[in-house]
Amino acid sequence: MSERKNAGSSARDVFREHRRGVILRRAAALSAAALALAAVFFFGSAGLLPLPDIIARHDGTAAAQEEAASASSDGVTAEASDTDAAALSIKEIIKENKPAVVGVVSSLYRGTTLVGRNTGTGIIMTPDGYIVTNAHVVEDSFDPSVVLYDGREFTASVVGRDRKSDLAVLKIEAKGLTCAEFGNSDAVEEGDLAVAIGNPMGLELSGTVTAGIISAVNRDLTINDRIMTLIQTDASINLGNSGGPLINQYGKVIGINSVKIASSDAEGLGFAIPINTAKPIIEDLIEAGHVKSRPVIGISGHDISKSASDFYGVPAGVYVDFVSPGGYAAGAGLKEGDVITGINGRAVSGMSELNHEKERFRAGDEVTLDVWRGGVSLRLRVRLMLEENG
Repeated sequence: MSERKNAGSSARDVFREHRRGVILRRAAALSAAALALAAVFFFGSAGLLPLPDIIARHDGTAAAQEEAASASSDGVTAEASDTDAAALSIKEIIKENKPAVVGVVSSLYRGTTLVGRNTGTGIIMTPDGYIVTNAHVVEDSFDPSVVLYDGREFTASVVGRDRKSDLAVLKIEAKGLTCAEFGNSDAVEEGDLAVAIGNPMGLELSGTVTAGIISAVNRDLTINDRIMTLIQTDASINLGNSGGPLINQYGKVIGINSVKIASSDAEGLGFAIPINTAKPIIEDLIEAGHVKSRPVIGISGHDISKSASDFYGVPAGVYVDFVSPGGYAAGAGLKEGDVITGINGRAVSGMSELNHEKERFRAGDEVTLDVWRGGVSLRLRVRLMLEENG
C-alpha cells in the first residue's frame, strides 16, 4: 500500500476527521445540554458527514438534519445554506479562523541549485494535518515547511498539486490542529462581507487580516493562457496571501485567495478560487495525487485568430490538428482540419475558451460541438474522455 494511502485511504476519511475537529472545537463552547443535542445532529443516524459535505454547513434546523440523514449511498448530500446562521462580527471571524491559517515556506530549485525561497499561506483542513494552498506556492519545491499560528514549524509533504486549478494539498505530521470550516461559494453574492487572512510579504506580517466586500462572482480571468472562474473581492490580497482563506460573514471559507491584479491604474482587485470549485479537485489530490476526473475531448489544435480568420476566410475558433484514434471525438465524426467554433451553444474563439467550457463537465459527459468544415456547419455530439495522467 502506498504512503499516500497509508496517510489517508480516502478523501472522505480525511474530511470525516475535518468534521470531527470542527465539532469538537465548537462543542467546547456549548453547555452540557446543548452538547448532547449537538451530538444527536452530528453523530446520529447519518454518521459523520463525508468529504462532499465540507462545503455544507450545519444550520441547526430540522431541514438540515433531514438532509444529512438522507445522504445517498456514496455519501453526497445536499448543501446547506450559510445564510441560515447568524452573521459574525469581524472580530469573531478572526478569532474562529486565524488558528487555522498557516505560513507555507518553499525552497525553490532549478535542478539541484537552490535559487530562493517562496512564502505563501495555507488553510488547515483536518486536525491531523491536511492543508490546502495554491500550487504556485509550492511549485518547484522539494521540502516545503508549514508554520502554525502558535509558531511551531513542520516539514510538509506534497500530497498532490494541480497547476491548471492552482491548487495543492500538503500534509504535516501533527494532531489536534484547529481547522477551518468551509461554506458554500455558490451562495456568495455581490456586496457580501469578505475577510482575507494571510501572510503578505512574508512571515514577518503573518496573520494579517483585511476586509472588504465581494465585488463580483463568476469572474472569468485569463491567467497563464488558461481561463479561471473566480470570486472578485476588494479585500487586500498581496504577495504572500496566496493559498489563504477568503471568509464570508458567517465565518466560513468560501474561497482560496490566488490572484491580485497589480497595476498603478488598478486598486482593490483580488481574486479567489471558489471553494465549491476547489472541493472535487482537493478530493482527487488527496486520493490520487492528481486530478482523476478532468475531461478531455481527445484532440489537439491551435487558435485561429481574427486576422487569420479574415485572411483564410474561415471562422475564428480552434483548428483541429489531431484527433485521437479510437476516441469518442473520432467516433463522433470529428476530423483533422475541422474548426470548432462552439460548445453547447457557447461560441469559442480559441483553445483557452474551449477548455474553460469543457471543464465545466466531467469525463463521461456528452457535449455538443459546433464545427465548421469546408464551408459547412455541423453539430457533433461528443462524449468527453478521461485525461491520461502520468
